[in-house]
Amino acid sequence: MEEEIKKILKLLEEGKITAEDAEKLIEAIEEKRETKRKGIGVLDIGSIVAEAITSAFSMVPTLVASGIRGGTKVDETFDWDFERPLYIEVLAVDVNMSLSEELKVVVIGEGVFSTNGDLLKIHAGDFNLAIPKLKLVKVNVSAGDLKGKLICNELEIFVKMGDANLEVEADRIQGGVNMGDFEIKLLKSPSLVKLNCHMGDLKIALPENFDGKIDATVSLGDLSFAKKADIIKGDTYIYGAGEKSYMELSCTMGDIKVL
Repeated sequence: MEEEIKKILKLLEEGKITAEDAEKLIEAIEEKRETKRKGIGVLDIGSIVAEAITSAFSMVPTLVASGIRGGTKVDETFDWDFERPLYIEVLAVDVNMSLSEELKVVVIGEGVFSTNGDLLKIHAGDFNLAIPKLKLVKVNVSAGDLKGKLICNELEIFVKMGDANLEVEADRIQGGVNMGDFEIKLLKSPSLVKLNCHMGDLKIALPENFDGKIDATVSLGDLSFAKKADIIKGDTYIYGAGEKSYMELSCTMGDIKVL
């Protein structure tokens, strides 16, 4: 059913259906899902769907406006300091992220690009973004896809109506996905991870010799662990001594996979 929802969102993005049509189609899909999952109890599927759709569709007017403006070729390099935060706004665009060996942020691609202080806005197109190791990186993705590799002390990433597939080395990670998929491969064990998904799937690949606790809950969907935990206490999964890392994972409608 997640594939059906993606097809609907693709039609919306291409302008072949309206936001109202998309909402009705998705509601129909979720009604079918509810029928298959009888005995859910007090979980209100309708309110969950309505909340997710309202949140996701709030950016549709901006998406349309960005598509009308069109774009140009971009090749920009910015000097950046480790302590300086980097904020990235991705809207209706595919972005490939890589590591910059120097303290410089490099933006190459074609579309709509602008800057405002510590904020990079990347809209309507395809871009490659090279980022050095920084203290703090915050990314917001709407109706776009993000992939690549990132190293920083702290990472905040939120995905709405899009997908993210990243390799990450960070001490603290938090964020979520609304109507999309989020895959993250942890290159090193972080001290803290807090991620949630709402009408989407969340997949996390643990680093080797992971030592930590994972609290994971799924309201409507599946929860799976490829690697068996040493200790399981309710919703808590403990690997090793469980002292070096803590993860809090939650999903309202979708699946969580821990690899």
